[in-house]
Amino acid sequence: MDVWFDRPTTLLVDALRNRFNQECDLAEATVANLWKTFPGNTDVKEVLTKVITLNSLYHTRVRDIDLERLASHIKGKNIDPLLDNESLDAVAVLCGCSELRRYFSFATKYCNWHKPNAYPIYDRYVDCCLWSYQIQDRFSKTPFRRQGLQEVTTLHRVVSAFREFYGLDLPFKEIDKFLWMQGRRIAKPVSAEVDWGPAVGAEVWWT
Repeated sequence: MDVWFDRPTTLLVDALRNRFNQECDLAEATVANLWKTFPGNTDVKEVLTKVITLNSLYHTRVRDIDLERLASHIKGKNIDPLLDNESLDAVAVLCGCSELRRYFSFATKYCNWHKPNAYPIYDRYVDCCLWSYQIQDRFSKTPFRRQGLQEVTTLHRVVSAFREFYGLDLPFKEIDKFLWMQGRRIAKPVSAEVDWGPAVGAEVWWT
């Protein structure tokens, strides 16, 4: 590895969190309001509204033909007690329908919006960021395979280790904002002229 990624200090994390909030303010507010309006998962119409909105605004790649079936699956699994208890099984239940693709990223985001302190979020930028920092700093003392990040127990353990190693006293949702922004920067290098805001550091590329 011949590049160095900026250590996730409080200053760096805050800078990228602020950039995320600027870029995604409307989407965040829309989803937050929807979850406040429909907090439960027992009415399939309400669940479908949440599924469609989350999939559209956060690009979770649920196919259009699967939206109604996924909503019915969520409604039928009685996940509210699992969410109330902050059980990781909720994620496994959501993406465990045998008739659908395994929508793991969607499931983590859906659960996170219910309990932002309990469920870490997975997507390809988060994956890229976590793996890159693990190669650089070995922040997780327990080894893991990159494919393991698509299992909720491993994802939870790894993001928890990331938070502890770098001393970031933040809920998973706030950690995700940094992971997503930094992962995007790592996965999609940009020209040196792009202004990433204060205290963000040099742009890098990992292979």
